[in-house]
Amino acid sequence: MLNSNSYLYLLIIFYTLPLFAFPQEKNVIAFDDLGFQFSIPHEWEGRETESAYILTSQTEQGFVSISTLPFTNITELKRQINGGIKKGNGFFLAPIDQIESINANRLQGKFSGLINFSPVIAYIIIVRGDQQQMVMIMAAVSKENYSNKYELLADEITESFTFFQPIMPSMIDEYKAMLNNAKLTFIESDDPSGSGVSTGYQTKTIIDLCREGYFNFYDFRSNGMTSAFSADDNKGAGQWNIIKDDNGEIVLQLMYYDGEIYEYNLEYINGKIFLDGDHYLKTTEGDFKYKPNCN
Repeated sequence: MLNSNSYLYLLIIFYTLPLFAFPQEKNVIAFDDLGFQFSIPHEWEGRETESAYILTSQTEQGFVSISTLPFTNITELKRQINGGIKKGNGFFLAPIDQIESINANRLQGKFSGLINFSPVIAYIIIVRGDQQQMVMIMAAVSKENYSNKYELLADEITESFTFFQPIMPSMIDEYKAMLNNAKLTFIESDDPSGSGVSTGYQTKTIIDLCREGYFNFYDFRSNGMTSAFSADDNKGAGQWNIIKDDNGEIVLQLMYYDGEIYEYNLEYINGKIFLDGDHYLKTTEGDFKYKPNCN
């Protein structure tokens, strides 16, 4: 994790494993599989990214990031961050003053440097939980906008933390979270001779898995036939679920309102979704052009 210059490379939430945040009561976010939860301050909003949990505000400058660190020894961690924190190009922070050890489980200090090549000042608090979880809370803003309110903001979030024994989600729960509100798209071109020359006939299958539990299914064919399943009195074509079949395999189950049930063997290999061995491209509402139809 560390290079010869003793810079700390951040190991952040969701980077190596598909971990998910679950909202509890209003403004409380829990990471059950990491064993902690915290509260989002008033007038701030949170969102998950691939690199951290980020808080922003419509009324305040800057942002707060919450991430985990690959350390259990807080003394060793303090020694490392005294040399600065670096994460890729354009991200480097060095301590302005001496890093304070508030107690055996908490460090804090003010840092100056670059984030995305922009000059910032960041107030960082690192806290260790009962199960040796190491979490970094960083409140950062441009140099000209920094004030001690960002120290108070970081402290407020830190004080809201509760640590507990991690609860590992089942694989079914992980798949449900992964596919919730996702569009799955499969495209197949026909080459009956195996010559590598297509006849031009193409099938495109789209499955929209909506947050409220219903799905839409579309089957487009290049001969002009387009079929979409729908129901008059219900949203979508039916209900979707992730279950284990009689053989213990994980499957995507589509239960149509007319009583038909289809099941697809579900696999997640090298970051790709496969249904019955076919690769389906997964997109979400963040991919505006390709977001699921869940109106």
